[in-house]
Amino acid sequence: RYWKKRKELFGTDNYHLPLTATCALKDDVSSLEFGRFVILPEPDKHGRTVMLYTETRGAYNGKSLLRAMFCAMESAMDLPSSLNGVVWLSWDKDVTVWSYDRSFYEELLGLEQTYLPIEASALHCCCCPRDQRNLIELLVLTCLDRRMHARLRVHFDTDNGNSIADILEEYGIEKNALPTFMGGTVDVANAYRKWLLSMGTNLLCWPGQDS
Repeated sequence: RYWKKRKELFGTDNYHLPLTATCALKDDVSSLEFGRFVILPEPDKHGRTVMLYTETRGAYNGKSLLRAMFCAMESAMDLPSSLNGVVWLSWDKDVTVWSYDRSFYEELLGLEQTYLPIEASALHCCCCPRDQRNLIELLVLTCLDRRMHARLRVHFDTDNGNSIADILEEYGIEKNALPTFMGGTVDVANAYRKWLLSMGTNLLCWPGQDS
C-alpha cells in the first residue's frame, strides 16, 4: 500500500526517486516552503517525536502539499524517538469551519492511518476559536479512524485559566518541546530551516506562525 500511494502522489516518473527538493519533490518546493509543518527538534517527556501542523492563510495546491507532508512523515519515521510514537500538534488559531478543507485533511490523516508505518500517539488541536470548538472537533472526528478518536484532544487558549503550554504539559509535552508562540522554547524557524536544508532547499525565514 505504501508504494501504491507513493506512486499515486508522485506519479510514475517520480515516485521511485529520493524524496528531496531536487528529485521527487522538484515541483513542490513552494509547498515545502509553505511553512505548514515542522518536525520539532525535542521529543516529549515520553520520548515521542513531536510534529507541528499550522493552519496558515493563503492559497495552496492540495496534492503538492500532501507530497510535502508525505516527505515530512518519512523524515519523522527515521528518528529514533518515533519508535515511541508521534504526537501531532495542530495550531488552529486561524481555522474556521468555513476554511476547514475536509478532503485535504482526510487525505493527510489517511497517510498515517493507512499508508505510512508511523504511529500517531495523540492529536492535539490547539487554540481553536472558542465559538467553533465543537464544530471543528466534529469535523476532525469525521476524518479519523476509530483508533484515533480516543486520541484526539481539542483545546483553546486559557482553558480553565491555563495556557496551551500548561495544558499540553499535562500530556507530557513539555515547554522544551514546544515553539515559542505556544509558550515553549523552540525556535521553530531554525528547526524548519535545518529540515529544509536536508531536503535540498533553502529558506531565509519561516512563513508560518511567528507570534
